[in-house]
Amino acid sequence: MRPSSRTGSNPSTSVRTATLLLSGLLLGAIPALAQSDAVALGVKRSSGDIDVMGSKFRPVGLDYIQEAGYPQSTRLRIGYSDEALGVSFECEDTQLSAATPEDMADLSREDVVIVRVWPPGSDRYFQLYASPLESKTAHWISESGEERTKPEGFEEIRIATRVIGEGSFGTPGTPNQQNIEGWSEMISIPFSVLGVDPPQPGDRWRANFTRIDYDSGTAAIWQWREEPGEIEFQ
Repeated sequence: MRPSSRTGSNPSTSVRTATLLLSGLLLGAIPALAQSDAVALGVKRSSGDIDVMGSKFRPVGLDYIQEAGYPQSTRLRIGYSDEALGVSFECEDTQLSAATPEDMADLSREDVVIVRVWPPGSDRYFQLYASPLESKTAHWISESGEERTKPEGFEEIRIATRVIGEGSFGTPGTPNQQNIEGWSEMISIPFSVLGVDPPQPGDRWRANFTRIDYDSGTAAIWQWREEPGEIEFQ
């Protein structure tokens, strides 16, 4: 497998700096909201690109729902601007299992984070898989799951990854697997790709957020909600 800490093609400086340090994560996970908690997760506004690293956005821990070894922590932050929804994952990890650099490939057997959102007024939902290699796969999926369509403007979705650990960068594109402590991924999804105008304060969307750690042929899964919950734009 060929893990990497490379940056995507031509990401903006602000997106590069929006990737997250994992020092807080490594001190311990923040408990996830209870599955029975019906309160929507607040999504705060930020001007321009979502600079989560420099923000005070409260991270939310994801529940460890499918065990496959040590229950490493996963934390989530969400924000939005006039142009895009920003989603950040912080993933404690000791091994990166990622080998596919191409977009729109099958990432189901690799380390990956997943964003699913149900924009209002749509009869389908948006699903994005993003890997530590900054490759991505996105579809509009019908509620029945039978129809899958590549989103218009797919290329405008931006991904920025940072691999954390002493000496983990090593040779470019090949981190030292023995020293990896985790990785973070910042995702920016333009509202134009989602086919909606920027949300207004008080708007609510259904959503769910997942991380899969696929090592030694076995998947460990963390997820925000067993069933999709609601995010509320503030």
